[in-house]
Formats: sequence, C-alpha cells, structure tokens
Amino acid sequence: FRCRGGWWVQTLWHKCDLLLLLCECIEFASSYTVLIGITLRPFRIFRHLRTITKARTFDGVTVILSTLWSSVSQLTVVLAIFVLFVITFAIFGMAMYQKSFWRQCVTLPAPLQPCASAVESAFGPTCDFRSFSVDPNAAQSNQLGPLGGGGEMVVMGGFPYRTPCKLFGDDSASELLFDIDTYPVGPDGRHHSCQAPEYRLGEPVTQMCQEVQESGPKSFAHFDNIWGALLVVLQCSLPDGMYEVIHIGLLSEPAATYLTLLLWFVCTCLCTWLMVGIFVAVVTDTFNRQWLKHLEARKEDDALRKEEEERLAVAARKQVEEEKQRVARLELLNKGPPSLEASMELDKKSPQKDARGDQKK
Repeated sequence: FRCRGGWWVQTLWHKCDLLLLLCECIEFASSYTVLIGITLRPFRIFRHLRTITKARTFDGVTVILSTLWSSVSQLTVVLAIFVLFVITFAIFGMAMYQKSFWRQCVTLPAPLQPCASAVESAFGPTCDFRSFSVDPNAAQSNQLGPLGGGGEMVVMGGFPYRTPCKLFGDDSASELLFDIDTYPVGPDGRHHSCQAPEYRLGEPVTQMCQEVQESGPKSFAHFDNIWGALLVVLQCSLPDGMYEVIHIGLLSEPAATYLTLLLWFVCTCLCTWLMVGIFVAVVTDTFNRQWLKHLEARKEDDALRKEEEERLAVAARKQVEEEKQRVARLELLNKGPPSLEASMELDKKSPQKDARGDQKK
C-alpha cells in the first residue's frame, strides 16, 4: 500500500480516487439517515487531465503547478504576515470608527404639501384636499398639512447614496478641534454635522444625525466588532475597494481626517503592494528553480531516449548481419559441402565468435 513504488506514492491521481471513493461510501451510508449527503463525484471529470498532462506541450503548465505546490510553505508565511497586518489595521480601526458606520443623516418631521405622499407607500393617497385649503388667498399655514415623515434616510446624488454624519456630545473630544456652536442641534439636543453649511448660512435644517441599523450587505461593513472590522480591512486591501470606506470615515469622524488618510494609505502599501510583491517574488523564485529542475529532467530523459535508440539501432544492425550470415550459410549448403577456405572466410565475416569457433581455428 505504501511500499516503495506502490500505487499510493506513484501519482496524486490515485490519492484523489481514494478520496472520492471514501466520499461516495459516506454519501451512500448517509442516504439511509436524516443527514443530507454531499457528493464529490463530479470532480472525477478532472481525471481527464491525466491524459492531457502526458502531452509535451503541457510541460509549462506542469512547471507552474509544481511551482505552486513547492512554494506552499513560503506562501503560508506570506499569508500569515498578511493576516497579521489585517488584524492590526482592524484593531486600529475599531479604536477610531466604532459605531461610526451606522450614523447617517435622516429627515426631520416636516409639513407635507397638499399633494405629497410617502414614497415607500404605494397605496397612500396622492392628494387629500379635505385637510387643506386650495384657496391661493388663504394663509400659508392652511396650505400645509400636518407634520409627517421623518426618519427616512437622506439620499445623496451619487454613490454611496447616503450621507454619513458626526454626533458631537458634551464630553466629546471634538470640542477641542471644532466650534460645535456652528453645527445644528437635533431633537435630542446634540449637535450634528448634517446640513452644517446650510445652517451657517441661516437656512432651515431638515435633517438630523441618527444611528441606523441597516440590513443586507452594508450591515457587514463596520468597526463595532473584530469580524466586521476584518471584512472592512479585507475590502480595502483589494484594488478599488476602499472608496466607500474612506467616504464614511471622513464624514463620520471629521476630527480624524489625517489619521483616516494615513491609515488607509499605509493599509494599501502593506496589505496590497507589499503582499503582492512578496507573493510574486516567492512564486518567481520557485518557478525559476522548478524550471531548471524540469530542464535537467528533460535532458536526462532525452539522453536515456537517445541511448535506448542507439541500443535498438545496434541490435537491429546485429540482427541484419546475423540474417545475412544465415542466408550465406544456407546458400553454401545448397551448393554442396563447403571447403575449408570458404568456412574460414565465413568465420572471419561473422561478428560473433564463440569459444567453439576459436577451438576449431
């Protein structure tokens, strides 16, 4: 089973077959229980790769696969370094942006126009003139309805279609960096950054900052716990994946603007550029070594093949010579008993001389 030259150590395909056989047995046994079997039988189609790998044009792909297999240990070290960087940036982000990714600007309760209906309600009446005065000479207050709405998310004109905001508490460290009196006050008595430019210009404020618990894909990206923080850092480690994170970080924590830019710049350098460079360096170095081994093995195979061809050619020539000698002897026998001189002449032309022939001479 595992002896030298056994089928287990000859090739990887035999191990794959054994694994698939075990999976089929487990699947068959689980079919008689309440367990739902998971089949791996479709992977047997990869057995056809064995025939493809026999082609000489597949040598380059074989070298690549052997390179990846030989560099597993080194790539594991690179992966460990990458995980260490990700955990470090995740912990640093939790200290800066905890509960920041949930805050966004929502609408305040405001008087509704006579022909305004809630967007989320498709069955609401479009216009209800019984509660309003349609007389243009009437007072403005009679043309407006009761307070309605409020709490809806404010939609921006572009991606990510929401407006992150900052809440300034009485004991917030942001008081040292900002004049919170220049920011509007919400119904809860706290200052916030929603519509701050309009507030400074004296325009009415129709928004407030509130923590909104979202569902769906956006609910996974946050810094409230280590798992959400890891997902955010992994998202930022990918190319073109940090725009939304930087947008939310800058608007939700304006006091940490420079730290935000520095954090994600260093994250890009270490988790993207450095890791990709190390990965390419490891694979390239291993590929060069595997390619040299492949060339040496090919030279040895060519030498063995050439030696075998020469041996076969010598054997063929020898067989031809023996056939000629046999034909010549038959011709002499047909002519009559050979003379002593003719026999000696045939012995001289024969390539093989045994001890009995030497004794005759």
